[in-house]
Amino acid sequence: MKAGLAVADEACRLCGAPSPKRVGAARVLGRHEAVYASCAQCDFLQVSAPGWLDEAYSEALSDLDTGVLVRTQDMICRVRLLGLALGIAPDDPCLDFGGGYGLFVRAARDAGLNFHWHDRRARNLLARGFDGRLGDSYRLVTAFEVFEHLLDARADLDAIFGPRPGAVLAGTALHSGFDPDWYYLFPETGQHIGFFSERTMAFVAERYGYRALCSPQVTLFLPVSEPLEGLRLRWLAKLVRFPYSRTARLSRWWLQRRHPLVSRTWNDHLLLKRRLSASP
Repeated sequence: MKAGLAVADEACRLCGAPSPKRVGAARVLGRHEAVYASCAQCDFLQVSAPGWLDEAYSEALSDLDTGVLVRTQDMICRVRLLGLALGIAPDDPCLDFGGGYGLFVRAARDAGLNFHWHDRRARNLLARGFDGRLGDSYRLVTAFEVFEHLLDARADLDAIFGPRPGAVLAGTALHSGFDPDWYYLFPETGQHIGFFSERTMAFVAERYGYRALCSPQVTLFLPVSEPLEGLRLRWLAKLVRFPYSRTARLSRWWLQRRHPLVSRTWNDHLLLKRRLSASP
């Protein structure tokens, strides 16, 4: 099949538009052919029929994800700053969707934030006892390095946005058209199967009644019903645009001194200890 032809018997997994156009191909996991197709309606770029996902997810965390700790440190600071700007209190319930082994949730709770974990493909190793439930009301839902993994993008986004969280913070690199050399395709792992552009994020925001503040790596969704004055909106947009690692360097010192929180580490230990003692 040549580039530019429709992918037969396929629809966009995000908006449902028929016949996305083939724009390229790559070899995944060294032995499977991945066909990339672009949707004219929402600009979603998807891998057609990825039949290798069980193989790709033999481990939830890819060996190539050497940035998981740096990214977690950055996102803790970013979420702290967003919380201040949006009025999210330390006790407000928050959810990390696609939380992997629970590293971010454990780090967030250690920093004093009330985060819970959810992931269908991973084992909760580091945040046990703090599982969250889809459908509950959350002040903030985070999804870091998650959107590009969604096989049924529409259903998963329905699950995230359906309960009307106060805000959604997504960390995923945005495409600007198919590029076979784009690092974020990660054909070596086979786990990245759907890619969003700024136009795609705007489509998602409009569908669920949110506005999207985008940067190349981070997108913040805020309900259109929430009034935001100009200065506050500019501050949020600037915070979203901070590159990875810079957020942590610029904000850690300021947060610790001006807005310290009480870590949940010891209280979580006591809570889990009481649960174990009470179990039969």
